[in-house]
Amino acid sequence: MSASIHQSDEALAAIKQAEAMAKAWEKDAAILSDLNIVKLAEIRGGVRSPKILEIIRCPLQPKKQ
Repeated sequence: MSASIHQSDEALAAIKQAEAMAKAWEKDAAILSDLNIVKLAEIRGGVRSPKILEIIRCPLQPKKQ
């Protein structure tokens, strides 16, 4: 398996995991350059901020009536 295929598999897995976490947290999630997933609100701006590769928005949940 080539390195690019392996990396794309890891990236796809990170996206799927981030989508699940955003839904569970009911918060937007960020995928960082090391493929860690954190709540977007926990990232503080500044020089030492981690590099964000992707932002996964929390899906809107219909309100129960």
